[in-house]
Amino acid sequence: NFICNAFLFISITGAFAQRSVLIAGNNEIIRHSNSSLPLVEPHLAINPNNGNHMVVTAIVFDSAAPTTTGDHIVVFATKDNGKTWKQTDFEMTHGGDPWVAVKNENDVVLIALAGYENKPGTSLVYYTSSDGGFTWSKEPMKLGGGHDHPTLAKDPNSGRLFLLSSLVKRNGAQERISYAYLNYSDDWKKLNDSASVFTVGKSNSNTLTAAVHPSGNIILPYIEHPFENHSTESNQPATGSSIKYVYSKNAK
Repeated sequence: NFICNAFLFISITGAFAQRSVLIAGNNEIIRHSNSSLPLVEPHLAINPNNGNHMVVTAIVFDSAAPTTTGDHIVVFATKDNGKTWKQTDFEMTHGGDPWVAVKNENDVVLIALAGYENKPGTSLVYYTSSDGGFTWSKEPMKLGGGHDHPTLAKDPNSGRLFLLSSLVKRNGAQERISYAYLNYSDDWKKLNDSASVFTVGKSNSNTLTAAVHPSGNIILPYIEHPFENHSTESNQPATGSSIKYVYSKNAK
């Protein structure tokens, strides 16, 4: 048995002032070259100027791989509307939470959590492509550990790319402090030298996907869990999770 990426393409017809009709197209299946390997947590991005140009990323689970976890990140790129896909497997000993963004025919960015050489822990990594996602930088920009659920968002006006991630550290009292980590790139080749970090609380929190306001400001939504590590082993009542946000004015 195997799991592959399946994308259902939807067509919208009719004027929006009238009742729109959603038409489901055929499922488009994207498989790894080793079709027995499951693909999970896929993310797809489309070139805003060329609908035939798409890039997909996912986690590949390979229990036979000589790694501690048996997983890594794969990317598939097409410029012919999915008739053919170019597959790229990234060399790492652990990969998770992949996310991809397409700027134009050339500039594509992949972020993920990755581990190398079977060392414990993962780092937030930033890979770049200058040919539309068909070949990639061999050495990513490494942003350190403690990150979770990284995502990308593009400012449609300036073209600036924003990276948002959860960052958890412990203070002197060994309390878990949750932060929203925000960085950006104007040329998509490398990130800004210094990131902005916003405290979002002591509980276990995860940032979601950043939203770019028409003013250029950034909204950083996050979900706050009532228990550390999602655990219910606590005397606190089970109140569920809440969604909040940090509003970053004049983000730079």
